[in-house]
Amino acid sequence: HRPGPRDRHGPVTARTGSAERAGRLQAAAAESGKAAVVAYSSARHFLADADPVWWLTRFKPMGECVAMVAPSGEVDLVVTPGWDLARASEAAPDVNVQAGDVLASLAAWRTRTGLAGGEIAFWGGQKVTAERADALADVLGPLADCDAAFEQVARRRDAADIALAEQAAMLAIDGYHELLRILRPGIAEFEAIARLHLYLRELGADDTFLLMSASRHNLALHPPTERILAPGDVVLCEISPAVGGVYSQICRTVVLGPAGHPIRDDFDVLSAALTAGAGACRPGGQVSAVVQAMDAVIGAGGYADYCRPPHMRARGHGLGLASGMPGDLTQRNHRPLVAGDVFVLHPNQYLPGSGYLLCGEPLTVTPAGGVPLTGGFASLAEVC
Repeated sequence: HRPGPRDRHGPVTARTGSAERAGRLQAAAAESGKAAVVAYSSARHFLADADPVWWLTRFKPMGECVAMVAPSGEVDLVVTPGWDLARASEAAPDVNVQAGDVLASLAAWRTRTGLAGGEIAFWGGQKVTAERADALADVLGPLADCDAAFEQVARRRDAADIALAEQAAMLAIDGYHELLRILRPGIAEFEAIARLHLYLRELGADDTFLLMSASRHNLALHPPTERILAPGDVVLCEISPAVGGVYSQICRTVVLGPAGHPIRDDFDVLSAALTAGAGACRPGGQVSAVVQAMDAVIGAGGYADYCRPPHMRARGHGLGLASGMPGDLTQRNHRPLVAGDVFVLHPNQYLPGSGYLLCGEPLTVTPAGGVPLTGGFASLAEVC
């Protein structure tokens, strides 16, 4: 028996109920004059995005689903496909769960609640196709896009969400240690990742997002290929498991053999940038200020011209499924950070001497700065 996340890292903290979360949505909707809420999920999940249905009900859909909050506060969940009803009922015991056609169920709900057109706030506009949005509008009336307002509501994670993020982070560390055992010359990238995926699922991950690239001089990070690892390769790995629907992510660089110059020197520059960025992750500080703190360190190392695309994309990003906030960490993002924000911080980028390198940790924002959920910061690894 391999211990799962609960065995290794303690029980999950009790969650707030759907009624409490529904009340928070209603309060936000009322500010724009809306009386009810429809949360929509296309079931296309991504580790950096929120899923409205999951946030409200804690059910992770496998097909198109909607959760409706009536003016009374009652929450209804409509599930597709129908055979997933039992799982939905188990995951969301405090809401009314039914299987059926989404549009027909919404029409019946609107008739039952007596809601007029324009009274319903809609969350999930970023996930719905234009064709489906038109069909939903035919049933609900004009869709009042409240994605931004509701993202701010979901951004305030409860203790259970943070506990799950911590468990996912430690699961990523467990997976990384297993990967260090697996990596060797002669194994294909895809084989290493397949074995890592299986290991993480056996430990209790309900989803994984895994990337791996290997080369003497990586140009970028990409999904694993059939390339066979060779001595001297620099292996880049991004490990992102989810526990209970909550993702964490770590970024690591491994050298197959001794790590010489300039790889070690360049990695030290990125590691120092990561530390500086974490120190700037304080409530009220802007995302752009965190990026500037990291870029300043990399620039001082002689790489100021490389702190822009195509040499890098972002200095981190949000982690779902609770909320994608604060979004991508870029110079153009001026959102203020909030205490309790959880996201991955990484100075990943290409440098001319060593190629693309990775180091990054999931962290939470505190008055003292960003605290890594993994308990520490990334280091360069050697497999000899």
